[in-house]
Amino acid sequence: MFAVDLLRFLSGIVALLGIGFATGFSPTLVAETLRVLTGTKRPDRAIGALLIGLVAGSGLLLFLLQFVDPRALASRLSAETARILVSRGIDLAAGTIFLVAGVVLAVRARRPRKPRAPKPPPSKPWPLILLGASSVVLSASSFATVYLAARLVHGISDAPPLRALGALAFVLGLVSLYVALAAVWGRIPALAARITRLFARVARADLRPWEAGIVLLAAAILLALGIFGEPGI
Repeated sequence: MFAVDLLRFLSGIVALLGIGFATGFSPTLVAETLRVLTGTKRPDRAIGALLIGLVAGSGLLLFLLQFVDPRALASRLSAETARILVSRGIDLAAGTIFLVAGVVLAVRARRPRKPRAPKPPPSKPWPLILLGASSVVLSASSFATVYLAARLVHGISDAPPLRALGALAFVLGLVSLYVALAAVWGRIPALAARITRLFARVARADLRPWEAGIVLLAAAILLALGIFGEPGI
């Protein structure tokens, strides 16, 4: 039994690292990070402000979604049938919402994207904090991945300390890309130049089809959980 619980916990931690990375990855944030690294005297402070907003927005959603997690609601009911109905009902409802959102995003992705003029990096931290928070709160794909993270955090263990470790793994995945960029930038110039060219192309790319795909994938996972139930480990 201990081995099964350990396997569930470790696989959940790995999944949360990946979900955190997917949540934090944003062409807008990548472009802003590159502008900060190339156009400010103290890029560490600016990137720190960006990450504060990113973690705050994601953490707020993760916290709020704990209260609508089907496991949390189902645990308050005594009858097994009622718990199953609540769990599956919430997954089906969330899956349907994400399915509709994914279809809308897929339709919008077919329209030409409007070009955006380059902007100078902000000189104050608050715009960066708001940018980091809004990149999660106002993004359907990020909301979908945070919802999956909330489900996973609540499912890896019944012990609050282990759930806290799961949330920490999600946050580490969330900020890993930007911390790595900041760390490499001043220490390994050749590698930093290659990474800059790569992410400059990513920042210019139209990733709307990928965003729609992430939302539709989340919808498929939740609908499958709602129809077939949670798989046993």
